[in-house]
Amino acid sequence: MNTLERTIVAAAHRELKRLRAPISTAEDHEDAHTAFRSLSTLSSLAHIEGGGLGSTARAELLAVENEAAKSLKSLKREQALPTIAQLLGAFDVSNWLKSALASAVNRDAVDAAQDAELLHLVLAARASALIDGHVRATPAAGREGEPRF
Repeated sequence: MNTLERTIVAAAHRELKRLRAPISTAEDHEDAHTAFRSLSTLSSLAHIEGGGLGSTARAELLAVENEAAKSLKSLKREQALPTIAQLLGAFDVSNWLKSALASAVNRDAVDAAQDAELLHLVLAARASALIDGHVRATPAAGREGEPRF
């Protein structure tokens, strides 16, 4: 691995360690959330074909990603996820997400969760298509032959 690859992998390991830290306060929730976002960004580099990472670095990032998934599954649900109030007060949560959460609390929880799952699937498909270069970042809706993301 070159220096950049070693740095990326080392950063992923640091974020995994932060993600595995005990969660007992609101600050711990916020730190775990930040670590998860950072780790997700770093591990996404391993999923970019031809992105410049060597096979060893990609394999290590995928292994860290797998360990993070195991760590999240092993935590109790109430420990792994911050509350809506904590997210609304967190500095690193986007205004878009805060707005969605604020409106969701006034809806039926099951309906809101189902809508959020659909939103996740659509946005994940769009992100994947953008990464793979299948769509433009700002496609013109309605043009024939173009995916509507």
